[in-house]
Amino acid sequence: MIDRRKLIILGGIAIAVPLVAHAAMSQSRSAPPTPDEVYRDPDIPVLGNPDGDVTIVSFFDYNCPFCKGDYPVLKDVVLRDGNVRLIKKDRPILSEASRHASRLVLASSGTPDYEAGMDAIMLTQGRLSIEEVDAALAAAGLDVAAMRDRYDQDSEHIEALFDRHNRQALGLRLTGTPGYAIGRRLVAGSYDAPSFNEAIREARDSGDAF
Repeated sequence: MIDRRKLIILGGIAIAVPLVAHAAMSQSRSAPPTPDEVYRDPDIPVLGNPDGDVTIVSFFDYNCPFCKGDYPVLKDVVLRDGNVRLIKKDRPILSEASRHASRLVLASSGTPDYEAGMDAIMLTQGRLSIEEVDAALAAAGLDVAAMRDRYDQDSEHIEALFDRHNRQALGLRLTGTPGYAIGRRLVAGSYDAPSFNEAIREARDSGDAF
């Protein structure tokens, strides 16, 4: 029987070598987070179907090439299924530009700019500088100055979210990006559409969809 006080690490498959994270990874490993902390954090917007019966949590970095490669695949899987909650947990561990992107987009939580901003950056190929992040957002019709203002008004909360996500990932032994939690399955590395669909079916069938 599953001890729901913490996530049991089952079925994690490293399909791609995880990217090396920053110095925090060398610290002692965090305690495993609870399912509610991972899957039901009220501070993180829900994409897909908010009432879905399966939740996918994606730990990602805006400058991670594997995260960018997975992003349209994952969005298509979620759209086609129609009953999946998608939670994107920013883990900007690769560069200051990654952190800049996360700051602007997370600050837009609760507005249409949140998903639009995420799309604009994640669907722009290559590793982006701070200036290129701003350009991608502007090209998508978003008001970058307004996004900066939102961040300035909520910076303490947003920075705390980055720390929270990093602790959760370390507690799940996800040392790089991308990383996924789908039911009881933890994945360190990139995933393809058949693998996402299999994990969704497994979570649904087991009743451990959280």
